[in-house]
Amino acid sequence: MKIKYIGDSNFVVRNYPANGNNYYDLLVNTIGSYEGTVPLDFRDGEQTARFEVQASGTWEFHIEPLASARIEHVPGTIIGKGDDVIFIGGEPPDLLTADALQAESNFVVQGMANRGFDLVINEIAPYLGTTILDSSTIALIVHATGPWSLEITTGPTNTSLSTEAPAYTNTPHEPQYKIIAQQAIHYMIVIDTDYKTDRQVLLKISKEICNGQDICVVMFWDDESKAAKSLPMTDQQVYDKVAHYNLNKNTNLDRLLLCNQDSCN
Repeated sequence: MKIKYIGDSNFVVRNYPANGNNYYDLLVNTIGSYEGTVPLDFRDGEQTARFEVQASGTWEFHIEPLASARIEHVPGTIIGKGDDVIFIGGEPPDLLTADALQAESNFVVQGMANRGFDLVINEIAPYLGTTILDSSTIALIVHATGPWSLEITTGPTNTSLSTEAPAYTNTPHEPQYKIIAQQAIHYMIVIDTDYKTDRQVLLKISKEICNGQDICVVMFWDDESKAAKSLPMTDQQVYDKVAHYNLNKNTNLDRLLLCNQDSCN
């Protein structure tokens, strides 16, 4: 959601469900004019129906679909100013070097990954530093006052990983699977244990689930009692996962990871 405010005093925005007085997020809390992008309803169970605005000047909200979100390629450098939400595609990220030397006040970067939301950086600007990103990170949420840049590099290449989708061939028995949960673009699936390492079957199922979507994540387990029902996941749920599929048509990402062969963490 894009927000713009012109004024001199406090500007505060909170989002609420249709019923109840407990707000989901403190989307903006600043003094003076503001312009930025913030995540709306990214967390499980959030369904914003109302906004509370405290302001003395004029303001605008633009609620946009996920498909119109900013997308950047990894490896590469992302440049921005103020609050922003960036989806990342390309190769799995490894290291993030943040330069907020020209910024001021709080500088916070969150990552949206398999486990849910990670607090990657929480510092007072000016700031310059390098940290490790979860390799499954698909989005970064930046809260800043002033200009910043994020350089993202990749780790060693896994030459055994194929990003091409091979043609699916029929198996003697139709594989059984069940969608046990969905959270935004994430799908949690339980698959027959006989097919937990069958790349062709897992790709076919993933593409069926993601059909018609531009950005989609499918996660597989072979035991429902060990599967995640929502994000963030526990460390044990991540460890028990058998496969992970990422689709991002905007960056040509189409990748299946088998967790016993590739890193799914």
